[in-house]
Parts: sequence; C-alpha cells; structure tokens
Amino acid sequence: LGYFFYSGQEMDHPTGNKNKVTFHGPDFVLGNGMFDLTFQYLFRTDTDPGFAGSDVDVETQGLVAELVFSPQRDQSRQYYTLLYNQVDSDWDEDDYETFTVGVTHLFARNVRGTLEYMRNVETETNRGVIGLVTAF
Repeated sequence: LGYFFYSGQEMDHPTGNKNKVTFHGPDFVLGNGMFDLTFQYLFRTDTDPGFAGSDVDVETQGLVAELVFSPQRDQSRQYYTLLYNQVDSDWDEDDYETFTVGVTHLFARNVRGTLEYMRNVETETNRGVIGLVTAF
C-alpha cells in the first residue's frame, strides 16, 4: 500500500508559457504470486496545460487496474493479463477508457513473446499487437 505525489512546472520554450502540474493518489498491490492485482488512482491539476498563456485550472482523474495470472507462480513461462485504464478530464479530448487482454510467453530468460488485444471504449476501436521482446 502506498501513496504517490508529484509537483512541478513545465515550460513551453518557444512561448515561455508555464504550466504547474500536481498529481497524487493511492497505489496498492495485492497478490499471492499466482494472482496479482495492481491498482492506482490519480488526481491531477494543471494551470495551463495547453501553454496558451491563460490561467485555467484543468482537473483530471484516472485509474489503472491490472490483474496478472501466473499459473505456476514464479516458475511460469506463460502469463495472462487483464488491464483497465480510465482518464476523466476537464479537457474532454483527453478522456480515455480501455480494456486490454494479454498473453505473454517466455521462450528464454531474455526472449519473450506477447499477444495483446485492446478495446478503446471512447473511440469504439480495437487494436491487436503481436510482439517479441529481447534483451542482450
């Protein structure tokens, strides 16, 4: 169980306009090695996110929840994931909601194959990904 906090300032170099950003929220992980649930909730405020030179407060809230299933716990070569993301912002174009299902297979310690399907609720679109991740 934890809590995160960040406060800082961004500057748009061509205009010199500044945006003060603050975000914070709870974070927790619960699991037994076979089923692991991660959850974060975010509260964010921006004073000028578009760097327009106007002092407008934009509030954003978001959450991410992920469930990972490892059939053989830390000996698993296959992992299954369910992921949910949501962003609700005063800037409507930043609103976001997705569901993702994924499967990962470890071919070797440093070679991993992934298959993923994502549904974007806001735009009513789908995305599929097949990938190979390596590290040497």
